[in-house]
Amino acid sequence: MVVNYRGTLSAQGKRGTQALSATELEQIKNLVKETMGFSAERGDSLNVVNSPFASDPTNDAPELPWWRQPENIEMAKTLGNYLLLGALALFLWFAVLRPLLRKHLLPAQAAPPVPGKEGAPSEDAGPEAQAQEQERQDQRHLDNTKYAQEIAAKDPQVVAMLMKHWMDENNG
Repeated sequence: MVVNYRGTLSAQGKRGTQALSATELEQIKNLVKETMGFSAERGDSLNVVNSPFASDPTNDAPELPWWRQPENIEMAKTLGNYLLLGALALFLWFAVLRPLLRKHLLPAQAAPPVPGKEGAPSEDAGPEAQAQEQERQDQRHLDNTKYAQEIAAKDPQVVAMLMKHWMDENNG
């Protein structure tokens, strides 16, 4: 029977092997004899030899730093994917969706008409000029309503999000 050397660990953290003492080998020999039902009259024999087994090269390799361990690399890749998706979502919101919503769905805030300026009826303008201005405002309102209906038909989620935003502003 062959028994492996004992594994040791030095004060510097290095692994090594050490041969078993004669007393330990004798204890192992007696234990095996009892286990197998050793009988000298039958001609049984038992030899216990202490020899180093081939070592596992992965156990002798130094431990990798934390940033090179496969589990940590995989976790960093996953976290990087989530961060990239978050950055992309923020970019889309601030650079694309938010300006579009402001431009197309929020009511236009026109400057008050200045008296005497072209296109704006003055106080002394006749009822015909005021009627024309009212007609232009009505047409603009119809155009805006038609455009909002088209957007709602194309992408109802945007309209729902806008309505929710308006409701939150009114409640807050």
